Order: sequence, then structure tokens, then C-alpha cells
Amino acid sequence: MLIVAAVTALTGACGNGSSTALGEGDYCKAARAWSAHELDPRHDEDPSWLKTYWGEYLEFVATAKRTAPEAIRASWRTYGAMIDAQTAVLAKYGYDMRVAEAKATAEEKRVFDEPREEAEAAFHEILTLEALTCDAGQPPAAEVDFSSERPGAYCEALAADKELFGAVKDAGAPPDKVREVMNSGEAKAIAQKLREAAPPSLKADVKAVTDWQLREQLSVLAANEYDMRAILLHGSAKERQALQLTAEAIRTPFARTAAYEQQVCGA
Repeated sequence: MLIVAAVTALTGACGNGSSTALGEGDYCKAARAWSAHELDPRHDEDPSWLKTYWGEYLEFVATAKRTAPEAIRASWRTYGAMIDAQTAVLAKYGYDMRVAEAKATAEEKRVFDEPREEAEAAFHEILTLEALTCDAGQPPAAEVDFSSERPGAYCEALAADKELFGAVKDAGAPPDKVREVMNSGEAKAIAQKLREAAPPSLKADVKAVTDWQLREQLSVLAANEYDMRAILLHGSAKERQALQLTAEAIRTPFARTAAYEQQVCGA
């Protein structure tokens, strides 16, 4: 069961979550607000919607650059340059992705499809801090090598999990839908299948993560009427960490499962 509020990156440099002053500062508040915004349904194929969305994103980027802590200011300059390049391409083709796909040059397409390594690294650093200090996302994948593993029943169970909770995300994570799915027999059955199918190298981690999701995560959702946005925007640090699995007690098992799922399952 993977209720996800945002995408995250590399483990590392960021202290003890939002118990720090930075975690409650302007930058982290903006990051969590954008994470809540990202729960909204997407309509990238609609030029009008995409233009509005991109304008809102640029407002967030401007706020982030202005309020970013010293540790990631250089990263925001690097990442911001990529956003500027992407904005120019989107504007040139009227925020119409179909037109852009048909008419954009190879160089223009690379701005989206093959970002420069330094921009990717910068984004990695930004998302790290936003996850582990701001609780704006879930723990990043651990630096663990699972290359000897092969896909199997665990990856199949994970695909079912992604399909079930992907429908919640696609709908915009409305509280009634979150309540329905989180308490469903299907969700509990998938969690059990994940535990049973986990390979020996991951079994303890998967048990820890699914137990957390069925207890701490479900509990904080129920206490907040299954409103994920409310938790991100107004919840306590403890509530946010229960939702995002960024608490010290669970972030390492989650990070290991994320690494396995990326490397072996292609998730």
C-alpha cells in the first residue's frame, strides 16, 4: 500500500526531518504546498490547463529560489536554468504537447527527455532536502545494489498495488476515495501478498513498511478525515512523517524497498 504525496530522491544530507527549524520555515512550507498541489489531477494534453499549471509551477520555483536554504541554493540555480529552457519550448509551441511533439527540434526535445546530468543531480539534491527535512515527499531510494535479483511475484504484487493506488492519485486523492481504498479488502490483500512474496533480502523491510502503512499511516489519515492535503498543509511534523514514512523508525526500510522496486521491478 503506497499512498504517495510526492516523488523523492537521494538519501543523505538532511538532519532529522521537520523537527528542525528549517522544516517549519518558509521553504519547507512552500515545498509542502506544492506537494499538495501535485495531488490534483493532471491534464497535460490540454494546452490551457498546461499553461496555467506551468505558470503556477514557475511561481513555486520563484519562491523556492528566494527562500532556499544555503545547502541547495546552487542546486536551484542549476535546476532553474533547465526550467527556463523548458519554459521557452513550451511557450514556443503554445503549451500544446501534441504540436511540440510534432514540430520541436531534436535539441528542444532533449530539454525534456534528456536533461543534462548536472540538472538531474541538482534536482536530486533538492528533492532530498524536501523529503527528509520538509516531509514534502517520501524517503528516497537507498544506495543498495539489488542487481542480482530478478522480477517475480513481489513485482507482480507491486504492480497491483500501483494500479490500485494510482487510481486514487489520478482522481486527485479525494478524501472519500482515499478512505474507500485504504480500508478496502483489496488493499489489505495486496499488502499481505507483498509480505508473502518479498524476497529474503527485502522481507523484513516490506513487513516494516506494510505494517507502518496499515497502522501509523492509516491512523493519521483517519484522524484527518483522509485528507492528504490537510496533513501536508496543516498537520504536525509527526503527522506528516506518519503519512510520508519519513520518521526515523521507518525511512530506512522504505528506502530499501524503493531501491528494490526501481532496480528490479522498474517501478
